[in-house]
Amino acid sequence: MKLRAFHTLFFWSGAITMVVMSMHYFQNHISGILKGKILVDQLWYHIVFRIHIVFGMIAMFAAPTQFSQTLRQRYMLWHKRFGYIYVVSVLLSGVSGFVIAQFAMGGIMSRIGFTILSVVWLVSTYKAISSIIKKNIVGHQKWMIRSFALTFSAIPLRLMLLIPLFFNVEFIEIYKLASWLCWIINLTIAEVIISQNKGIQTI
Repeated sequence: MKLRAFHTLFFWSGAITMVVMSMHYFQNHISGILKGKILVDQLWYHIVFRIHIVFGMIAMFAAPTQFSQTLRQRYMLWHKRFGYIYVVSVLLSGVSGFVIAQFAMGGIMSRIGFTILSVVWLVSTYKAISSIIKKNIVGHQKWMIRSFALTFSAIPLRLMLLIPLFFNVEFIEIYKLASWLCWIINLTIAEVIISQNKGIQTI
């Protein structure tokens, strides 16, 4: 019971933290990392960027419901509805993320890192859907764990970008490193959870 409570608190805390840390992107003035974007004056870029942020947050709030054993067993219809919301949100956030990744700060290293994140995020979610269509529940659960791990990579990314505020390191160097570590770390944790067959599904 304590483990379930911990998981629930962990996932929802991550989603709420994501919202709080992303609010400045919706202010009228340009702030945060948007200041350093080469397309900061382009309206289309702001639209695509905000689509990525908004639907990324929706995906993060929808994801914990997919691992709720109670919801799956008692309210399957709602489990499916939240699943649809999650998949559509990942699709919109993933595709828009792929677009803005091509203009990421830090040069080719950051661009490749964020591009791979977008592609793997979309692919893992697709694999989760294709698995459940084939009635492969175990495969569906495993791919959903990977998908959510990549959704959650937004949190370590933003936490790592706070490092220059406390230590004498260049922001751009941390940014380039974070473009890879944010999803590699989370995906590694997901694989450990999958290999041990415990964690997410016990919520």
